[in-house]
Amino acid sequence: MKIHKRINLKKTSWSVLAGLLCLAVFPLHAKDHVWIVGGGYDLGSSQAQIEKNVLWAKSAISQAATNGAERQLSVFFTDGEGEVKDVKSWQPVTDDLSQLQPLAMIYNAAYDNGLSYRNHDIKGVRGTTRRKELEQQLTEDFKNLAPGDRGLFIFNGHGGHDKKDTANNKMWLWGDTSLSVRELYGLLEPVDKRVPMRFVFTQCYSGGFERLVHPQASDTLELVDAKRCGFFAESEHREAEGCSTGINTDDYRDYSTYFFAALQGKTRKGEALPVNPDRNKNGEVSLYEAHLYTLAQAHSADLPRSTSEVYLERWQPWYLRWFSAGQGGHNVYAELAAALAQQLRLPADTTTQRSILSKQRRRLKRQDKKLEKERKQLRKKMREARYTIRYELEERWPEAAEARTANYQAFLDNDLKAAEHFIISHEKWQSLLAMYKRYLEAADERLTIERDITRFDKLHRLNKLARIRSQFDKHATEQEKTGYRRLLGCEKLPL
Repeated sequence: MKIHKRINLKKTSWSVLAGLLCLAVFPLHAKDHVWIVGGGYDLGSSQAQIEKNVLWAKSAISQAATNGAERQLSVFFTDGEGEVKDVKSWQPVTDDLSQLQPLAMIYNAAYDNGLSYRNHDIKGVRGTTRRKELEQQLTEDFKNLAPGDRGLFIFNGHGGHDKKDTANNKMWLWGDTSLSVRELYGLLEPVDKRVPMRFVFTQCYSGGFERLVHPQASDTLELVDAKRCGFFAESEHREAEGCSTGINTDDYRDYSTYFFAALQGKTRKGEALPVNPDRNKNGEVSLYEAHLYTLAQAHSADLPRSTSEVYLERWQPWYLRWFSAGQGGHNVYAELAAALAQQLRLPADTTTQRSILSKQRRRLKRQDKKLEKERKQLRKKMREARYTIRYELEERWPEAAEARTANYQAFLDNDLKAAEHFIISHEKWQSLLAMYKRYLEAADERLTIERDITRFDKLHRLNKLARIRSQFDKHATEQEKTGYRRLLGCEKLPL
């Protein structure tokens, strides 16, 4: 359609003119592109929690407001739409004889007896995560992004670690393949620099992917010209929580659990959130607000971070690190630190906090070491008890030791009931059960301690970020402040 009336610049408001200029630069049908990549690198590493986390993220993205944009969601999971079993689940097994648990117990397979394998339950999977095929799809998608589009890349799986060069940290992909930080950086290079690309990495050592915002994935403060930012469950050197085979989502406390709960507006159990994550009260939750919600609410072994936070840490000059005492001024990290200190029933003074936390941390570390020693002793005692029962069992039914043979099948058909009654009647059976139960309980207790220690570490880091942010406002150059604002602006974009 032609416009016949000439625009009078003197009478036209600047807002209208700006809108016309935007229409001239950006296409009318901009798209939000979301890629969710998930799963293990083989069946043994493709735990049920990873699948459920992909479904959790997919649900949050699908329900989020689009603000008029067209949203294109692509999910890549293990072997794609293949029919191969690609998810490993676990649930407790009773001592019922029909489930072979007594036999599994004495052959050190009590846990494995609770495992099951199946094909994934994710509908509409676009493709596999095998390196070659995934790389082809992402390359094509990235190349076709246009001004006005936005990108969001989410990974839920396992990560690899390179101690010497964390730009070689990787996402493990199906078929025992992988994609490193540098390799993903290369795939992103063709993306139009005006297209915001956001990342959510939830795997172990995910902090290494913060380097995507620096030229050539280098360890520097300098930023790429492109609009990139992201959120990470852990640092480049720490393992993340979130790879359980268990199917009880009430037990999940990883970064994904809290982050996507903020975007969904409810917990994984469908309950109301304890606080409203919409901090600016504009009616929608940004990725940045979801991250802050996670920092505030998560009782997890994950210690998450964002690109803007790492930028502040990279910026801090060595001489300002000596000024570690005192409060952090008035900023979001000081606010989060104060709230967490209150939850932990700690005084507001950060110097006193450090003293108390140091003592509590040492106490928890001693408890953890004690539990580790107890589990080691239990493994030895269980091994001895299993060997005794198994030796006497095989004296009566030698076929029980010949798994995967015709003799073993005959044993199952003819002698299983008598053999299992022999096992549960053995004098060492009840003590073996008690030790196994305690062994599992001690593992849960260690996880709780790890989560508690991480809360202490999180408070320490929030106080540190509060101080750095205050120092940054006073001492950073205008160029450094511009870089920080760029990252923060990217992180605060609507979903």
